[in-house]
Amino acid sequence: MNITNVIVNERIRQDPGNLDELCNSIKEFGLIQPIVVYRNGSHKPEDAPVELCAGGRRLQALKRIGLKELTHGVHFIYRDEEDTYRRKAVELEENLKRKELTWQEQVQAKASLLQLMQQIHGVASSGGRTRAELADGSDGFGVRKLASMLNESVGQTSKDLQIASAIKSLPQLRSADTKESAFRQLTILSAMASMAKSAMAKPPAEQKWTLYEGDFRDNIHKIPDSAADLVYCDLPFGVALSNMSKHTGVVDYADARATIVGSLEAIAKESFRILASDRYAVFWFGFNYYGDLLAVLQRAGFNVNPVPVVWYKHTRSTENPNTRYGNAYDPAIVAMKGSAHFIRPGGSNVVDIPAVTSTERMQIAQQPVGLVKHFIEDMTAAGAHVVDLTAGSGTTGVAALELKRRVTLFEREASACALIRARLGAIK
Repeated sequence: MNITNVIVNERIRQDPGNLDELCNSIKEFGLIQPIVVYRNGSHKPEDAPVELCAGGRRLQALKRIGLKELTHGVHFIYRDEEDTYRRKAVELEENLKRKELTWQEQVQAKASLLQLMQQIHGVASSGGRTRAELADGSDGFGVRKLASMLNESVGQTSKDLQIASAIKSLPQLRSADTKESAFRQLTILSAMASMAKSAMAKPPAEQKWTLYEGDFRDNIHKIPDSAADLVYCDLPFGVALSNMSKHTGVVDYADARATIVGSLEAIAKESFRILASDRYAVFWFGFNYYGDLLAVLQRAGFNVNPVPVVWYKHTRSTENPNTRYGNAYDPAIVAMKGSAHFIRPGGSNVVDIPAVTSTERMQIAQQPVGLVKHFIEDMTAAGAHVVDLTAGSGTTGVAALELKRRVTLFEREASACALIRARLGAIK
């Protein structure tokens, strides 16, 4: 059929978009999905003009690359020839390109489209093929062709297919707010599995860490008086971080102000009890309860410097950049029991360490290991006992073990405890 014989009536899509990418795809792979035409039933069959049903962009691309003749079965098929696979493939492709899908629908649609196209064209082999073989379809259909078909990078298509596959065994990924969050959770869960496997392969050794699951008040009595050389706690900030989708992580995070303030008295009292004389305690906090924390620490007997230590994070966060400056630092109170002295004197009350990147973050407010190490090295010697009452993702434990300290952790969230066990179990 001469390409000029196909009649294109007025269509909804006015802007064909970037035809260059589609032209390049057709040149390299051939036309993966043929256009669909039909004969106008108001004429005699022999005189009926051929009109376009689906594939306006593909037809324009074929014209642009200079194709003069359309081959039946390669470049076009008739509407009544569409089989079940082709009809479903057209539906999925159209939805992916033209309908705003949820990210869950999008990744599943890509997986279904790949499967359907492989039923039509065969599965791509793992071996290399020449450009000519790729063009005539002899290499079958794979991720690269699907990416070209959808006008997106191979990396993006591959990542989406990975998420779609993982959802089958990890249905909790569906509850992620965004596709990026789901992929980050998948990456972290995979890392946890790898850590656990690595830990199982290690020879048995003396365990230098202890984790208590549940509210710290239920288990803190197990630590004797004056048994800790450093108490290090990254307290939740009480600003509803757990409700901010942009901060999502793989483990749960409780951040209600009332809950935190209600536990401050017990945190201060028990921290003072378990801490040895002439030792330090570090408490990261939210400014909305700064006065409460300062008061309970002083009542417990701590000598408290009211001027906070500041961690400069190299990031900024704000709910309204038009009215408020972005938060680029976190504050901590450094308290002491008795008269403590630094192991490494002369430091500043501003600590400049980049925050954990979004792709590596396992919890909303996760601190970098280097930050925790900074305080452990300033305040303790090798072999010291570090205690964290709000362990979160277990970063205090990682830092302590890597510096050859013993560590006791308390964490109430079960998902966080699973992560902590994986992280600490993988440390040699």
